[in-house]
Amino acid sequence: MNLFVACSSSNDMPLDSLELTGQVIQNLASSGNYDLVIGGTTGGLMQFCYNAFQDQGRMITGVVASRYQDDLKGMNCDVSVVEESTFDRSKRIMEEADAMIFMPGGIGTLAEFFGMLEEKRTNDWKTPMILYNEDRSFDPLLRMMDRLTNDGYISKKDQENYKVIYDQEHLFSYLDQLQNQVDTKIVK
Repeated sequence: MNLFVACSSSNDMPLDSLELTGQVIQNLASSGNYDLVIGGTTGGLMQFCYNAFQDQGRMITGVVASRYQDDLKGMNCDVSVVEESTFDRSKRIMEEADAMIFMPGGIGTLAEFFGMLEEKRTNDWKTPMILYNEDRSFDPLLRMMDRLTNDGYISKKDQENYKVIYDQEHLFSYLDQLQNQVDTKIVK
């Protein structure tokens, strides 16, 4: 199953968050069940994620916007894709991924989350979206989404387009369910 992992490229994120999320990424990579779709590597969790999947010999698909195509030169991807814009990049990632996991990150991670959420909402895209919130870094975002819903700016249905998961046990259980759905599609 192809997983897109969105996360921070910053080397300045809190150490406790980096360690906690890094352990989840390492467990995903070493499980042997998942291949990686990634939008580049410039440091932080993104670099750690790439390295973890690379070290495990997993298939890696790198998808970048043309402005960041030099990032691919430092990566050993099985598939390398350069798209014209970040919008095209996000769409291609959604096409390549069987599930999308959003981990602690900054503007790029949030832009990917909201862009893909809008694509999913507007075009009934089926790719599951997961906000992994073990370190609680997405709590302010979740409060904002609740407020937007309560104030009538968005519908409750909009929040049903993503799943919030707070620990590894539930993450792996949910991914197993998704894997079974992917396997069923392949058999049919």
